[in-house]
Amino acid sequence: DQTISVFFYETPPRLFHTLEFISDTAAKGSHLCGKDTYDVFYEFSSPSSFKITYSIQGPKKNQLITTIYDTK
Repeated sequence: DQTISVFFYETPPRLFHTLEFISDTAAKGSHLCGKDTYDVFYEFSSPSSFKITYSIQGPKKNQLITTIYDTK
């Protein structure tokens, strides 16, 4: 089992979500925030680049957010 734990940037540290690898280059996780569910999918394309896609569902939310990180 390979996992990554992601924490909020605060003191004391508070867990944001835990990611479970589903392949060598992809991981997924989920967490609740009030009545909203945040499902996240990470795609690692290289050592310097990855993409995060959030699907947010709740009584007043229906969003899909994609962010690409690239250090090149």
